[in-house]
Amino acid sequence: MDNQIYRENIMDHYKNPRNFGSIDHNLSANGNNEICGDNINFYVDCKESNINNISFDGEACAICIATASMLSQKVIGKKIDDIEKIKKEEVIEMLGINLSPIRVKCALLPLYTLKNIK
Repeated sequence: MDNQIYRENIMDHYKNPRNFGSIDHNLSANGNNEICGDNINFYVDCKESNINNISFDGEACAICIATASMLSQKVIGKKIDDIEKIKKEEVIEMLGINLSPIRVKCALLPLYTLKNIK
């Protein structure tokens, strides 16, 4: 894919985020990037270590919202322990565009937040 297709995919996930909103949940986590103001909350319905449902909400930039949307799709149906196996390089590759150091922090906030699910 070329960068334009990746950019369109990011904007689609930003404008139409998958799994956005709150659900009945038994696990949650909040992530905050004080430098840029991004704030993300994840809600997970987890039974017997299986992620049955996941959602997120918050106020954040396009990169952060798009990443949260993509990650929510990636982990639904998996084991909660599988979140720990997701590497930051996978997230950056999933976005498919070059990111400045500040934007990398925006892209990784959802991953770090998910890894703090309790």
